[in-house]
Amino acid sequence: MNKKLFLKLGLLLLSLSLVSCGQKNNSPVEENPSKVSTSQSVSSTESSGEETKDEYYRIIKEVWQKQKDYIDSIDDPKLKQSIQTTQSAAIMESNRLLMEHPEDSEAIEASLKKVLSGE
Repeated sequence: MNKKLFLKLGLLLLSLSLVSCGQKNNSPVEENPSKVSTSQSVSSTESSGEETKDEYYRIIKEVWQKQKDYIDSIDDPKLKQSIQTTQSAAIMESNRLLMEHPEDSEAIEASLKKVLSGE
C-alpha cells in the first residue's frame, strides 16, 4: 500500500515538474532580460513622482500584456485554464518591484491598481 502511495506521489511530482518546464519552454517571450532592463531603468530615473509612477505603470502593464499574449497563443482549453492569469502576473511583478524599491510603494501600488482596473 505504501509502495503504491509513493509511486502515485512520484508520478504527480514528475508530471507537475514537466508541466512547469513545458510552460517556461513554450513561452514566446524572454523573462530575464526584460526584468534586468526594467529594474535598471527605474533605478536610473531621478525625476518627479509622476514620471516614476508612469514608469512603474509601464513595467506592470508590459508584464500584463505579455501574459495576455501568451494566454491568447494557447489553443488547448485545459492548458489555458492551468496557467497564470494576467492579474496574477501583474501582482507578482508589482511585488517584485516593491521588494526592489520599497521607497516607491505608493507609486507601485497605484500603478498596479491602474493596470488591474483596465486603464
